[in-house]
Amino acid sequence: MPRILLVDDDEVFNMLHSEILERVIPNASIESLQSGRELMTYLDQNPHEEIDLLLIDIRMPTMSGIETLEQLSQTSPTRLEQIQIYLLSSTLDPAEIRHATSIPCVTGYIDKPMMFESVPSLSRTEG
Repeated sequence: MPRILLVDDDEVFNMLHSEILERVIPNASIESLQSGRELMTYLDQNPHEEIDLLLIDIRMPTMSGIETLEQLSQTSPTRLEQIQIYLLSSTLDPAEIRHATSIPCVTGYIDKPMMFESVPSLSRTEG
Protein backbone atom coordinates (compact mmCIF):
# COMPACT_ATOMS: atom_id res chain seq x y z
CA MET A 1 0.00 0.00 0.00
CA PRO A 2 1.53 3.37 -1.00
CA ARG A 3 2.27 5.71 1.90
CA ILE A 4 1.74 9.43 1.25
CA LEU A 5 2.41 12.39 3.54
CA LEU A 6 0.76 15.77 2.91
CA VAL A 7 2.23 18.76 4.72
CA ASP A 8 0.33 22.04 4.52
CA ASP A 9 -0.70 24.51 7.21
CA ASP A 10 -4.03 24.98 5.42
CA GLU A 11 -6.48 22.26 6.54
CA VAL A 12 -8.74 22.91 3.54
CA PHE A 13 -5.92 22.16 1.09
CA ASN A 14 -4.96 19.05 3.06
CA MET A 15 -8.56 17.83 2.89
CA LEU A 16 -8.92 18.63 -0.83
CA HIS A 17 -5.57 17.08 -1.75
CA SER A 18 -6.29 13.97 0.34
CA GLU A 19 -9.57 13.46 -1.50
CA ILE A 20 -7.90 13.85 -4.90
CA LEU A 21 -5.13 11.41 -3.97
CA GLU A 22 -7.66 8.88 -2.62
CA ARG A 23 -9.51 8.95 -5.94
CA VAL A 24 -6.39 8.68 -8.09
CA ILE A 25 -4.58 6.16 -5.86
CA PRO A 26 -7.42 4.41 -4.02
CA ASN A 27 -5.21 2.00 -2.07
CA ALA A 28 -2.96 4.75 -0.66
CA SER A 29 -2.50 5.43 3.03
CA ILE A 30 -2.50 9.22 3.44
CA GLU A 31 -1.40 11.19 6.48
CA SER A 32 -1.95 14.96 6.71
CA LEU A 33 0.41 17.11 8.77
CA GLN A 34 0.27 20.87 9.28
CA SER A 35 3.86 22.03 9.63
CA GLY A 36 7.47 21.28 8.83
CA ARG A 37 8.15 20.68 12.51
CA GLU A 38 5.25 18.22 12.65
CA LEU A 39 6.77 16.38 9.66
CA MET A 40 10.18 16.22 11.33
CA THR A 41 8.63 14.85 14.54
CA TYR A 42 6.62 12.31 12.53
CA LEU A 43 9.73 11.08 10.71
CA ASP A 44 11.69 10.85 13.98
CA GLN A 45 8.90 8.84 15.61
CA ASN A 46 8.51 6.52 12.60
CA PRO A 47 12.11 5.88 11.50
CA HIS A 48 11.39 2.61 9.70
CA GLU A 49 8.16 3.58 7.96
CA GLU A 50 8.47 3.56 4.18
CA ILE A 51 7.10 6.74 2.66
CA ASP A 52 6.53 6.76 -1.08
CA LEU A 53 5.43 10.33 -1.66
CA LEU A 54 5.79 13.58 0.25
CA LEU A 55 3.79 16.64 -0.84
CA ILE A 56 4.88 19.72 1.11
CA ASP A 57 3.76 23.34 0.88
CA ILE A 58 6.50 25.88 0.22
CA ARG A 59 5.02 28.65 2.36
CA MET A 60 4.15 27.75 5.93
CA PRO A 61 4.55 29.74 9.13
CA THR A 62 7.49 29.04 11.47
CA MET A 63 9.32 26.71 9.05
CA SER A 64 8.75 26.77 5.29
CA GLY A 65 8.71 23.64 3.17
CA ILE A 66 12.08 24.65 1.74
CA GLU A 67 13.60 25.13 5.21
CA THR A 68 12.15 21.79 6.31
CA LEU A 69 13.67 19.95 3.35
CA GLU A 70 17.01 21.69 3.76
CA GLN A 71 17.13 20.67 7.41
CA LEU A 72 16.06 17.09 6.63
CA SER A 73 18.73 16.96 3.91
CA GLN A 74 21.27 17.58 6.67
CA THR A 75 19.83 15.14 9.21
CA SER A 76 18.24 12.39 7.08
CA PRO A 77 19.70 12.50 3.55
CA THR A 78 19.44 8.76 2.93
CA ARG A 79 15.78 8.70 3.94
CA LEU A 80 14.92 11.60 1.64
CA GLU A 81 16.55 9.84 -1.31
CA GLN A 82 13.94 7.08 -1.00
CA ILE A 83 10.93 9.43 -1.17
CA GLN A 84 9.42 11.21 -4.16
CA ILE A 85 9.12 14.81 -2.94
CA TYR A 86 6.91 17.42 -4.58
CA LEU A 87 6.62 21.00 -3.41
CA LEU A 88 3.16 22.55 -3.48
CA SER A 89 2.46 26.25 -3.74
CA SER A 90 0.19 28.89 -5.14
CA THR A 91 3.14 31.25 -5.63
CA LEU A 92 3.49 33.10 -8.90
CA ASP A 93 7.14 33.98 -8.21
CA PRO A 94 9.30 32.14 -10.76
CA ALA A 95 12.44 32.73 -8.68
CA GLU A 96 10.84 30.98 -5.69
CA ILE A 97 9.80 28.04 -7.87
CA ARG A 98 13.32 27.80 -9.38
CA HIS A 99 14.89 27.86 -5.93
CA ALA A 100 12.47 25.26 -4.60
CA THR A 101 13.00 22.87 -7.49
CA SER A 102 16.79 23.26 -7.32
CA ILE A 103 16.91 21.43 -3.98
CA PRO A 104 18.48 18.03 -4.81
CA CYS A 105 15.88 15.92 -2.98
CA VAL A 106 12.93 17.59 -4.75
CA THR A 107 11.33 15.58 -7.56
CA GLY A 108 9.08 18.38 -8.78
CA TYR A 109 6.65 21.21 -8.20
CA ILE A 110 2.83 21.22 -8.27
CA ASP A 111 0.59 24.30 -8.37
CA LYS A 112 -2.05 24.59 -5.65
CA PRO A 113 -4.74 23.62 -5.68
CA MET A 114 -3.60 20.25 -6.95
CA MET A 115 -5.83 18.88 -9.72
CA PHE A 116 -6.45 15.26 -10.68
CA GLU A 117 -4.18 15.55 -13.72
CA SER A 118 -1.34 17.01 -11.66
CA VAL A 119 -1.04 14.00 -9.35
CA PRO A 120 2.47 12.71 -9.95
CA SER A 121 2.94 9.48 -11.84
CA LEU A 122 3.91 7.15 -9.06
CA SER A 123 5.56 4.16 -10.63
CA ARG A 124 6.63 2.83 -7.23
CA THR A 125 3.27 3.44 -5.54
CA GLU A 126 0.62 2.43 -8.05
CA GLY A 127 -1.00 -0.93 -8.08
